[in-house]
Amino acid sequence: MVLLSFSNDRGYVKTQIMRTFSPLFFYIVINYDIYSLFTDDIRYALTLLSKSENYKLYEGLDTKVNVRYVGITKREPEIRFKEHLRSGTNRSSLKYVVKKENLSHINARIEEQMAINKYGLGKNGGVLFNLRNEIHPKYWIKFGIIK
Repeated sequence: MVLLSFSNDRGYVKTQIMRTFSPLFFYIVINYDIYSLFTDDIRYALTLLSKSENYKLYEGLDTKVNVRYVGITKREPEIRFKEHLRSGTNRSSLKYVVKKENLSHINARIEEQMAINKYGLGKNGGVLFNLRNEIHPKYWIKFGIIK
């Protein structure tokens, strides 16, 4: 993370918070008055940057080794996989494997959404058992996600 701050001749502070998220650069530039409270954008940026870096992206595979579910977890994957197996849903018959590790929270969500877009939600004619998008489509451009 890089945090740069400087003030101009009018007493305004320009703050740049820059963080690299693979596969894209997540770059936030925020202008605010030095005497004003934090804006929602600054709170949001700080929340993103404060998330820990140990999320995992995993996939659930059917007997033909086709991806049928994608998810993320911060916990031990085996614990999360056992929850799926005990659920009694269509996800309980899948074999789960970790695809990526040591992801930030937002990067894990982006990777999950890109996988959902790749394989498609079942309700939209795709193959996944996932019930919803991880990130609402109106925010895809913000995070560099393409359909």
